Amino acid sequence: MNENEKLPMRVKVCYGIGHLGNMLLLLMNAVFLLFFYTDVIGISARVATVIILIARVWDAFNDPMMGVIVDKKQHAGGKCRYFLKLFAVPAGICLALSYFVPSLSGSVKLIWVAVTYILQGMAQTAVSVPLFTMMARLSTNQVERAKLGQYQSFASIIANLAVPAVTLPFAKAVGSGNLQFGFSVVAIVYGIIFAVCFLVCWAGTAGYEHEPDIKEEQAPKVSVGEILKALFSNKVALLVALCYLMYCVYSTLMGSSLVYYLTYNLKNTDLMSAYSVLSTVTGFAPIFMMVVLVKKFGNAKTTMLACGVVVLGQLARLISHDSVIGCLYFGWCMEGVGVALFASMVRQCMLDAIVYGEWKTGVSNQAILMSILTFAQKLGQAVGGIGAAALLDFFGYVPNTETQAQSVLNVFFTENVTLPLLIFLLTIAVMCVIAGYEKQIPKMKAEIAKREMEMAE
Repeated sequence: MNENEKLPMRVKVCYGIGHLGNMLLLLMNAVFLLFFYTDVIGISARVATVIILIARVWDAFNDPMMGVIVDKKQHAGGKCRYFLKLFAVPAGICLALSYFVPSLSGSVKLIWVAVTYILQGMAQTAVSVPLFTMMARLSTNQVERAKLGQYQSFASIIANLAVPAVTLPFAKAVGSGNLQFGFSVVAIVYGIIFAVCFLVCWAGTAGYEHEPDIKEEQAPKVSVGEILKALFSNKVALLVALCYLMYCVYSTLMGSSLVYYLTYNLKNTDLMSAYSVLSTVTGFAPIFMMVVLVKKFGNAKTTMLACGVVVLGQLARLISHDSVIGCLYFGWCMEGVGVALFASMVRQCMLDAIVYGEWKTGVSNQAILMSILTFAQKLGQAVGGIGAAALLDFFGYVPNTETQAQSVLNVFFTENVTLPLLIFLLTIAVMCVIAGYEKQIPKMKAEIAKREMEMAE
């Protein structure tokens, strides 16, 4: 693809639809998986945590492994599209199976749950890593990539609006009192939607997955060891992954503790709907501005701007300690704007890291670098979820008690205000370093193109 060539609208829309399917699965797990395990099929929270932790440990090997496989695969229709077509349906089936538990007892049930959850994670990795990598291969133009990011973000917002609101009422309605059966039906429906979304993405991007202008016999043979060495020498990629890891820890900790904070600190659970509306609606605004901001500031500085908006809102909340309702609402609005923009921009920063890595090492390991983001996401969610549970236990939280100890209230405030403030301040500092490398991206692209021309001759 020419650097200045624009992608058709259908390609951008179909790419966004792929992310809609991916977000459907991620949100189903994030919002309902623990509830399904503990309250629906009767597994203890401790055992459920162990199962999730085992899956995350396996992801430490599985995600980069998938990245290596995608990077080394050669296919006429595009290496990323090949895996979308191959694994879309199996991944949808694995989603359905992970919420279907036969009439088993004791350890057999636990084995079924553990195996189906790990298989679901592996199948999701098999399509999500190629999906994220495809953004780098559909276009080399920064603005066109930002537009792809817009459609990805719109899909995420739609999923965030629909999945938490629809899933439980749907399960109750089709289950007619049997919630376990209801969840199995919902998971089948979601599995079908998931598979269709990825197949639409596969079909709609045909002919647009970019390959370097080098004949296959001229391309250098790169070993797995060289790919991994290039990964760990890519300081930009590691810094971007660190930022995303911190963001996912914040998101999960805050999401897990919000209902407690509203219940015990503010004593007003009705504010949950206000938070949902404010954070979601304000999240649309920066997505529309994303291309303009990228053109003016670049990827890293736009990400820094997103973090700064969150910091501004959290400072207002910290100063007022949420005693002023206006400061609370202002903080939530700023959080909605900043988080939506950050989540959109972090992958744009990783695309720059891909350029940096290829320029420095001569190894194009697009997929393995994007797999680091998927692993950072899963690890951050695991650390955040386990951390939230551990803090409750450590500080002596007592369920269904009207008044909690001050130490517990302080934990809830920290998870919702102080910790986000610190995380996004630290992210700004890291992004300052990344911005320094981003200035050299045009020069790096020119040198890479020169190498490819020399090899093609």
